[in-house]
Order: sequence, then structure tokens, then C-alpha cells
Amino acid sequence: MICSAAAKTQLLTAKKLSAALKRIDHPLLIIDIAVPRNADPALGELPNVCLRSIDDLDELVARNIERRRREIPKAEEIVAVEVSRFGKYLNSLEVTPTIKLLQDRARQVRQELVQRHRGRFTDADLDQLDRFAGAICRKILHDPIAFMKALPTKPASSGDLAAVDMLRKIFDLGPDNDSD
Repeated sequence: MICSAAAKTQLLTAKKLSAALKRIDHPLLIIDIAVPRNADPALGELPNVCLRSIDDLDELVARNIERRRREIPKAEEIVAVEVSRFGKYLNSLEVTPTIKLLQDRARQVRQELVQRHRGRFTDADLDQLDRFAGAICRKILHDPIAFMKALPTKPASSGDLAAVDMLRKIFDLGPDNDSD
């Protein structure tokens, strides 16, 4: 039952409701949101009657607000972690295409050199030459790629991004060579 009448006196009293309360076999919740109150506070002391007023609701709201306030540091920590994670992701967007272009460029150079010198080798040696050239390319690119892969794990500095740009220039990985 919800009470919210503009009355100057209490409309629900234990005396008025006692007969009706005897006829019901389940608990009764009375919510009195009127000011002044429509329900007599004595109703809350009757068996199977739960009386709540606007003051109880205000108290519940205050407790919930306080509980939420205590959760703010946890929420801020979650936001900070996710912002950091998103920053790392954004940083990776800067370097991932460069890494791919660098690997593609090395593969292209390797294939060109193996093709250019294929006449100097037997077919059996050609496969070994290709593997050897691939190993050299991987060795040369290891440090630049490791450097770029580490960038997303830390805040990007203008020096780091300039270094990535320099790698793009050194290995001729400009936008005109971009396969995207």
C-alpha cells in the first residue's frame, strides 16, 4: 500500500486497519510518502506489517549514495587502467603498420636478391640461400622491431614517435609504399 494523500491527520491507524489486517494472510508493506504522514507509526509494530516512510527512503538513498561514494576509488582505478590500456593500443596503431611494412620490405629485398643471384646456385643451394638471407634479415630487423613493439607498453614520447618515423625513412617505408 502506498500512501500519499494531502491530509492534515493520519488516515491509516492501527485501530482502523486491524479488522482488514485479520482477513489477510500475507505480509503488508505500507509506504507512506506523504508529508505530514498518512500512516500511524504504530502500524509498523503490528505483526505482518512493514511500515516505511519517506524518511526511511531518504535514509536508504543516503546509505546507497555513501556506498557508491566508497566505490569511487575502485571505479577511478578501473578507468585509469583502461585509459592506460587504450593509450597502449593507440600507440600500437602508430607502430604496428610500420613493423608490418618493415617486415614486408625485408621480405621483398630478400626475394629480389635471391632472384638476382639464382643463376649462381644450384636448386639445392638456392633453398639454403633463401633461408640464410631470411635469417640475416630477421637478425638485422630484430632490434628495430623489438624497439617498436616495446613502445605501446610505455607512454609515447615525441622522441619515440620520431624514431619510428626515422625507421620509416631509413627503410623507405613512406606512405607511397603503404599497402593499406
